[in-house]
Amino acid sequence: MSRYGEGNFDRELAPDTLLVIIRQLLQQIQECLDNEDQDQLFCGETQIMPSMDILVTLSKAYPHLILPILRDFPIVDWKEKYLGIFDQESDLPMDNEFQMERRRVIQETFSQLENMVESFE
Repeated sequence: MSRYGEGNFDRELAPDTLLVIIRQLLQQIQECLDNEDQDQLFCGETQIMPSMDILVTLSKAYPHLILPILRDFPIVDWKEKYLGIFDQESDLPMDNEFQMERRRVIQETFSQLENMVESFE
C-alpha cells in the first residue's frame, strides 16, 4: 500500500532522498575524524562543523526521520575528539576571545544534536 501525505517527505519513497544526504554528512564527519594524515582542524572547520550544523537544522525539521538514524552514531565521541583537535591544533592561544567563542559554538552545536538524539522517543 502506498503512503501519501501533504508534506514533501510524506510520500512512500520521498524520505530516501533526505536519508541519502544524512548518510553522506555522517560519512564525511567520520572520514574527517578518522584520517589523521590530513589537516584535521581544516577538515573540521570546513566539513565537520558545517555538516553538524546541517544535521542539527534538519533534525529540528524532520526529527522522526533523522534522529532514529543518529542514535547509531557516536556523537559524544565525535565531540570529544574534535574539541581535542581544535584545542591542540588551533594557532591562537585558547585565552584568545575569538578562540574561546569559536570553541563554545563548536561545543554547543554538538550538544544540540546530542540532546535531540537523547530526548527523542
